[in-house]
Amino acid sequence: MIIELFGAPGCGKTTFAHALAKRLRRSGHRVEMLASLRPNEGDTCRGAPASSLAAATTRLIRPIGRLASDVRQTALNGTELGATWRLLRAMPPHGPLWSMRLYRYTLHLNCAWSAARRASHPVLVDQGYVQLLGSLVVLSGTTDMFRITNMLRTMPAPDLLIRLKTPDETLRYRLARRMAGQGWLERRLEFSIEDNLRFAAVLDSICPLLRQAGREAMNVCSIDTSAPARVAALIEERLALRQGRGARGLKPEACPPQSQGVA
Repeated sequence: MIIELFGAPGCGKTTFAHALAKRLRRSGHRVEMLASLRPNEGDTCRGAPASSLAAATTRLIRPIGRLASDVRQTALNGTELGATWRLLRAMPPHGPLWSMRLYRYTLHLNCAWSAARRASHPVLVDQGYVQLLGSLVVLSGTTDMFRITNMLRTMPAPDLLIRLKTPDETLRYRLARRMAGQGWLERRLEFSIEDNLRFAAVLDSICPLLRQAGREAMNVCSIDTSAPARVAALIEERLALRQGRGARGLKPEACPPQSQGVA
């Protein structure tokens, strides 16, 4: 069972995914996390301030090792590298730096998604294909809804989609704090605060296309501290239903899109 989260940068996807995984593990479920690949997330140098040169260098070099590992895994699994490139070529970002960064992200996502489909336990993805689509729309500047719809149809569908929403003022505060811990080069690899807020508007336009494709997404307020418990309960219900039927998975449209406190 793949559970994919998406939302504007800074809305708390990774934090929510960890809280959700913790709830499910308390109930005895084995849960795997596919964590974000943002350069400034993850472990840094021990004892070094987040904004230090050593920590920033560590965060920027780490993706190179991940890229080499993903290329190796893709070759071992017989997956075509060109498929990743074709996905980005359909809606190319402006600038070679963003093109290379999103190529790395898409390659890693393809590898991880393939492994998640073979897993016998729930897998939480804090940034998946819907997040990728939103990034491509923002970076390419396209307003062609037909092209966006076609892109959506080529992307793998999860078993459950969750959109995290956060008030704009909270997003601004979180993003400002994030940028304060980054160096100049790292800030060049991130959206501006205004682009991040525009990302939320892009997702507003993508959500109706998701519904038309039968991929109804749950809307969750990320600052609602009780939301992880309610979403975890819903996931447990679906897992129990899957086990009872002996089925591989439920189609997203077959599941109720809402539950108490989760719009």
